[in-house]
Amino acid sequence: MSETNEFYNKIMNWILEQYKECNKEKLFVGLNAPQGAGKTTLTHHLVKEFAKLKLNTIAISIDDFYLTRENQLQLANKFPNNPYLQQRGYPGTHDIPLGTQTLSELNHAVDSPIPIPRYNKSAFSGQGDRQPKSSWDSIHPPIHIILLEGWMLGFQPQNVTSTDPNWQVIDNFLKKYIVWMNFLNAFIYLKAKNNEFIIEWRKEAEQNMRAKGQTGMSDEEVIKYAEKFLPAYERYSDSINSSVIQEPFLEFTLNKNRLPI
Repeated sequence: MSETNEFYNKIMNWILEQYKECNKEKLFVGLNAPQGAGKTTLTHHLVKEFAKLKLNTIAISIDDFYLTRENQLQLANKFPNNPYLQQRGYPGTHDIPLGTQTLSELNHAVDSPIPIPRYNKSAFSGQGDRQPKSSWDSIHPPIHIILLEGWMLGFQPQNVTSTDPNWQVIDNFLKKYIVWMNFLNAFIYLKAKNNEFIIEWRKEAEQNMRAKGQTGMSDEEVIKYAEKFLPAYERYSDSINSSVIQEPFLEFTLNKNRLPI
């Protein structure tokens, strides 16, 4: 067994333990990990392994709750001097009601299939847009485990006043995400030992996309894109801890190879 699979199986066993102990029909698990850290690979592994145990599992990225392209442009125009809101990614660029509705429907699912929003990051030359509802995925009950992942899931607004007024805008938006956190029964936090790893991880992810014939950013574009998020990691990464989350909490610090230290 590879080190990566061994690591993933540790996470899987922890989730199984929480599922057994929560005494609920459904377990909502939050996952925060940096961009490029392998969230999609991990959640795909978990979905496949849980299926072998007859546990119907769905992985959802908060990326699929991004604003439509039209609404993103409106947001950028509303805050023209805020560099963090000129592209998708930061708090404020997600459709909170859409995410809340989706999570609520999953929570109360009994018989009918639940539509899951999907986002096309390659639309508009990489600027992205929400896919039409006719192309969304659906999941059929019963649903046992819901994995909700995102690079900023669980970040907490900061009370420390910044010299940059744009951060106050981001903090105000971030407060609205608590409604998603309220669905969670457990939380996993994968933190990079060095935030510079994130740029290298993103470059590798885009290189893999291009190798598969998919649209991907050049290395230069990746660096420019990823560097915009480093201030958020510096500001918010330490705001996630077990006392804040107040649910069963699992944390690992990752080395450059995306393995726990």
